[in-house]
Amino acid sequence: MRAEGLLEETNAVPPPLPSASVDPIRFTPPALADWHFLASARIIGAPLQYSELLARGLTKLRHGRPARLSLTQLATDGFVWEQHNLRWVIRATDNWERVFVHGIVREAFDPFRKLWRYFNQFKAVDLLRRSELYLCRLDHLEADPFEGRPTQPMLDQLVAVSRSVFGENAPDPRLHFENQRRATYACCWQKLEVESAEMWRDYCNDDGGLAIQSTERRLQHQFALMQVGQRLLYFREVDYIDHEAHSPESHGFPEQAFLKRRRYAEERETRFARFVPDVFCGTQTEIERALAGLPTGQRVPFDLSAATETVVINPRASGSDRKELLDLIATNQPFLASRVRNSALPP
Repeated sequence: MRAEGLLEETNAVPPPLPSASVDPIRFTPPALADWHFLASARIIGAPLQYSELLARGLTKLRHGRPARLSLTQLATDGFVWEQHNLRWVIRATDNWERVFVHGIVREAFDPFRKLWRYFNQFKAVDLLRRSELYLCRLDHLEADPFEGRPTQPMLDQLVAVSRSVFGENAPDPRLHFENQRRATYACCWQKLEVESAEMWRDYCNDDGGLAIQSTERRLQHQFALMQVGQRLLYFREVDYIDHEAHSPESHGFPEQAFLKRRRYAEERETRFARFVPDVFCGTQTEIERALAGLPTGQRVPFDLSAATETVVINPRASGSDRKELLDLIATNQPFLASRVRNSALPP
């Protein structure tokens, strides 16, 4: 299982930061945020925690030279140094007497990659008023009927296991997956460097609303905060697969929540997903009753200031819709006012 879903907060004491006056290592403000995030998290069951990796990494950078470090040259000025499952984005002076750290991220993330989330007018107003992110139940995501459903190999394997235990009277495993689907909530973000006319059309067909442009680094930090008090919350990229043939390594939750058919690959989704396991207790009748009582959506706290790089209002928004959003930003989220940008698309 991927590390993104296996982080939890700890009370570990972060390794000491280098002294700016005497140490050759310099940290940019975003890199400091990365440092504090990683130093306060651990990988469940891993023998070496991030705080230890960070301390070792500093030692290597202090005494390292290009010949002694495995570096990847960036297209722009700088390098990526891979340390276990961490990536350090660094620059250095010609003689390596000064090393500037621009970011420290887990290997699955590009810290500078942009992610977008589009909100129609109703959901944008809700977001600005509540500072909470809305996660929709998978069986209520209407675009793809296969959302949250198992691939054929996943289903075949469960059928074989079920029949080996119960014989020909084995229960239909499709019910198991369908119940998990009804107990799973997701919020999808798009990986794209620029805003998308197609996404405006798909998510904001009432012509109002706004888009939040974030980055993988910002959402990675946000994910750590969202996990506090939230059980079984995950954040990872969606895999686009052949639903009839793909057999993932893991056949349990949350794998199917992050699988979509290849026809949707242009969406390039990364998503938050949350599973509610408490409903799977008791008899089938009791489980069905609990599932029927689940809401169609859930909200989780979301720090808009930390998560948002840019706010773009729908280029087709009416004057009244635009004013409503700008007034809410000024009243409820004033720190976002300087981040509002005009759309690059025609109205």
